[in-house]
Amino acid sequence: MKHFKAIDGIRAWMAWWVVCQHMLQVAGIPSQIQNFGIRFLTMGGIGVMVFVIISGFVIQNMLEQKNEPYKVYIIRRLFRIYPLYIIALILALILRESYATYFVYTPWAEPSAAAVFQDQQQHLQIHIGLHILLLQSVVPDTLLKGSSLALLGPAWSLSLEWQFYLVAPFLAALAFHRAVLVRAGACTAMAVALLLTYRVIGTENWAYPAFLPLVVGYFLLGMATCRKLHGSSWASLSPPLALSALNIALFTPAYAYGKAGLSLLPIAIWGAVIWHVARTKEVGPKDLAGKVMSLLLESKIANNLGLWSYSTYLLHIPSFTAALYVAQASGIKLTPYHRLGVTLLTLPIIILLSRFTYRRIEGSGSRLASLMLCGLKTRTATT
Repeated sequence: MKHFKAIDGIRAWMAWWVVCQHMLQVAGIPSQIQNFGIRFLTMGGIGVMVFVIISGFVIQNMLEQKNEPYKVYIIRRLFRIYPLYIIALILALILRESYATYFVYTPWAEPSAAAVFQDQQQHLQIHIGLHILLLQSVVPDTLLKGSSLALLGPAWSLSLEWQFYLVAPFLAALAFHRAVLVRAGACTAMAVALLLTYRVIGTENWAYPAFLPLVVGYFLLGMATCRKLHGSSWASLSPPLALSALNIALFTPAYAYGKAGLSLLPIAIWGAVIWHVARTKEVGPKDLAGKVMSLLLESKIANNLGLWSYSTYLLHIPSFTAALYVAQASGIKLTPYHRLGVTLLTLPIIILLSRFTYRRIEGSGSRLASLMLCGLKTRTATT
């Protein structure tokens, strides 16, 4: 399957943007230093939306090149993400009380954070069940308080990804169908669902854009980009791209990060990455802009950090929590700047841990899926 180094590179930048956000937040730095630079560094949600577009691109690329039956596809996806996720979830449960100490019961936490955490504790078994099924982001936060963030905060987007994985082959088959009427009809139906979600159900039911109908157009944007790189015409891509434009228009005022223009930043970042990929494919990174982009996205460091980014994304909060617990148990008074120092010292550990888990856990999950599918194929052939 064709691999795009620049995609790994942008994954690294976006994952570490999220890490930076949580590092600053657990130290209370945004409450100590109030300027746009610090505030921008705590907008890791922008990076998550880039991940959403990337996911659409990667899954479409895989669907086109592998052309696997649905059962094979979904087993591979499950074993790719689930083993590490369960380990991270167990760690989060073990460290739950310490997490509350360092992330929830602080002077700079959201005023409602403590009440939401206590409500989550009262419904802990429900939250655990939803997290095991990767459906925590489907349930509105207004129905079950803090559902998407209850046990392992960053995993709200993993639940969103799983929702997408479940329907992606059908979405691709309809949105990029050869028949114009099928393409247009499918995208029109999705547009209606999108409008109903935003205008009738309402975005206030989810603290984050964690429910698939809220961001289906962003996944489709990644998928359409992949199709274009593989030679599809703009005309054939116009229905899904129109749906993406509608989604962006609805999303922008609802999740504005304080300024509406910032909601367009994921599109700008993705556009720059794809411009580089398409341009490099044709002429190579010959000018200064191409060389800078290659350095940022295709260097060995960026590529490795990108390959390990899933581990980094899931494990950094448990790592920060454990490090802060050890520091406090060692007698260190955890002032905001001491917290920042502790989390900074934890970053090399997160990198090493991500490298290890990528190779030993993520890789083992993928190998286990291959063995399982080989066994299924063998049994099918002998019956």
